[in-house]
Amino acid sequence: MKNYDEYSFQDFLDDDSFIALAKHGPAPERAHWEQWLATQPENATLYRDALNFLQIVNSAKPVIDSDSNTKLVWRQINHQLSVVQKRATRVKRLRVWSAMAASVILLLGGAWWYLNSIVVITTGNGEQQLVKLPDDSEIQLNANSSLSYHRAWAIQSMREVWLNGEALFKVNHLNKDANSIKASERFVAHAANVQISVLGTEFNVKNRRDRVVISLVKGKISVSNTKKSKSIIMLPGDALQIKNDQFVRLPINQLANKPLAWTQHKIMASGLTVADIIENYEDTYGGQIIVDNPSVKAKRIDGIISLQNKENTLYMLANLLNATIEQRNDSTFYFRSNNTKH
Repeated sequence: MKNYDEYSFQDFLDDDSFIALAKHGPAPERAHWEQWLATQPENATLYRDALNFLQIVNSAKPVIDSDSNTKLVWRQINHQLSVVQKRATRVKRLRVWSAMAASVILLLGGAWWYLNSIVVITTGNGEQQLVKLPDDSEIQLNANSSLSYHRAWAIQSMREVWLNGEALFKVNHLNKDANSIKASERFVAHAANVQISVLGTEFNVKNRRDRVVISLVKGKISVSNTKKSKSIIMLPGDALQIKNDQFVRLPINQLANKPLAWTQHKIMASGLTVADIIENYEDTYGGQIIVDNPSVKAKRIDGIISLQNKENTLYMLANLLNATIEQRNDSTFYFRSNNTKH
């Protein structure tokens, strides 16, 4: 049996049994509804109003006097207005709650995105870019490099960045007491499987071709592998090469290419091999250089080679090798030695 006690005016009008009662008043339907009315439900008035309303609609003759009819009609109008207002209020409340829920969802979604997202800065062929971190540290990116760090920088346990390519770091010193160093004052740069831990200093990191080269300009840094099985303290003037988890320390002045020369768009070579110069070009501008005589790659060069312009670098290298350049496609150049006999 349906729960008529919870029926609204509209529910009565939508009930098939109630419609049959209003239209024909058959004995079974009438007995059914009278039995329910005998329980004195709270919505009995709504029942009677709905019944009279349907009888007026279905009959050409008024079933009650005109004065009562008028009152009934006005009562139905007022009732319908009340229903509409209540529904409007419910809709308005629903819209308010929906808007609030949507705002909360957006807020939570935005917070999740902010807390978990990573800022990635990349440079293209021949492009350099100066990046200023939220702690005022400055990082100059070389061409074809990328730097990543947490967007929610301020709430991280320590300052961390990830480098692929080459960059010069100038780390802002936050520590005030060397005997008491907080985790948040540390700066960690990740390059491949190498971690460089500093407080405030200036150093260059080159992470290319499965090799990491670190050159310390000033300050002091600690370098370790990700397993922390090896660790080295570097002092100003030190350089460190790491490949296949092997650490090789040497003075910066023994490096064949001055580590900061790239910041001036050039190579400062001191016994630098042609193979290294070609690698520097490819790292800066992308593409590939092929030489017809592989043995020429072992030749060592002294002097300054400009990386300011792609075409000038190619022709300068061609002059050093006494070779003619043949362009195979947009990014591949073939160097044919002018000494080759045909």
